[in-house]
Amino acid sequence: MIKLNAAGNLDPLPIVRDALAKNADDIQILGMDTAPALRVRQFLEGKGFSVQIQDDNGQLTLTGSHRKLPHSPGVLRAAPPQKRSSQAQVLAAPIIEPHKTNPLPATARQARPTYLILNRVLGQDAQEKGRPSGLGEILMKSFLGALTKAVRYPEAIILMNEGVKLALFNTSTCDNLKALEAQGVRVLVSGTCALHLGITENIGAGVLANMHEIIGELGNAEKCITI
Repeated sequence: MIKLNAAGNLDPLPIVRDALAKNADDIQILGMDTAPALRVRQFLEGKGFSVQIQDDNGQLTLTGSHRKLPHSPGVLRAAPPQKRSSQAQVLAAPIIEPHKTNPLPATARQARPTYLILNRVLGQDAQEKGRPSGLGEILMKSFLGALTKAVRYPEAIILMNEGVKLALFNTSTCDNLKALEAQGVRVLVSGTCALHLGITENIGAGVLANMHEIIGELGNAEKCITI
């Protein structure tokens, strides 16, 4: 097994590629942050590796083992499944700059808000016969749907904690987030939260971001609204 130390390295892919060039079947990378670890995992899985990530007080250790595949003429490694390819495109998508839509009047410019969403429901869910009524979920879907039709789009939407579940594949909230992305709204999904909840591979909108990137987005926001 080849062991690499990526502590403080924001882009460990070059040293990983060098290791693979030496025909390494087993590789371990130590001391990575969330975003680089997720990028390396996608890269290795695309090369036919099975990958595990362990969290040690915020420092991630990634272990990859190459899957031994039956030999077939002209095929050395199996192509990744279609869903994986689609997911890789989502995770690798750059944070796009705001599109020139819905311009504000020159005489009355107002800041476009950044929304920090920390839950998958809006407000505290009402109780009905001792159980959650689902009202909070309905309100959140309605809120994101209304944003897609707003006169002025948000600058960015940041999803953290349970809020990352709004970006799950095959949900109406994911569709709304993708519609906002198409209008130039930056959608950042906390990679740490998605990894902790075990839903990284099912994120269908936005780009996975680490805490430094999220803090940078919040620091540049003219107006921030927490939900």
